[in-house]
Amino acid sequence: MKTLDFHQDDMLLFSQSCEGNRRAFDALFCKYYKPLLAYARRFVEGNDAEEIVQNLFLWLWENGEHVDIRQSLSAYLFRTVHHRCLLLIERGAARQRAYAAYWHDENDAVGTELNRYEQEELIRLLKIALDELPATYREALISHRFGGCTYHEIAESLGVSPKTVDYRIQRAIKMLRDILVKKGAGQLIPIRKMLSYLIDSIGMC
Repeated sequence: MKTLDFHQDDMLLFSQSCEGNRRAFDALFCKYYKPLLAYARRFVEGNDAEEIVQNLFLWLWENGEHVDIRQSLSAYLFRTVHHRCLLLIERGAARQRAYAAYWHDENDAVGTELNRYEQEELIRLLKIALDELPATYREALISHRFGGCTYHEIAESLGVSPKTVDYRIQRAIKMLRDILVKKGAGQLIPIRKMLSYLIDSIGMC
């Protein structure tokens, strides 16, 4: 009976929070912030853990009325934190794979023989170009293309809409093309061919 009351109290506070009741939201924040933070730190670094938990509460405050909680609020919160931690870990690994995968795909697609120096120069320019993208654009592009995340997964992780994710990815491709042109990558292989596989691979998931 106490367990049932516990869940009912959570859902009542959550319902009130969705209606804009700041006191109800603060009550949930005080109740769950530290346990969720401790849980997140089992998977990621402290600063990343704080950002994940804080962004989750911000997401709930702004979009709570659209959240479908089928079990308990507690289960939803811990499951979501776990999912976002795994996405962050995957994005970190994906970024390391991105450079190698980018070159491997393009070398096959373009069919151009480059000497070792030209290959190294192309990879160097690609790294610079990716680093010069706005962080939000780069994160969306790498998460989708190299991390295998859907638009909806990225949107939930970042606390934005799938349309925003789509916009960021499209902008990232355009900016990446412009940066590579300015860096002289077009002298090695055509920029259009270099980016074609990125454009072809992107679609709403």
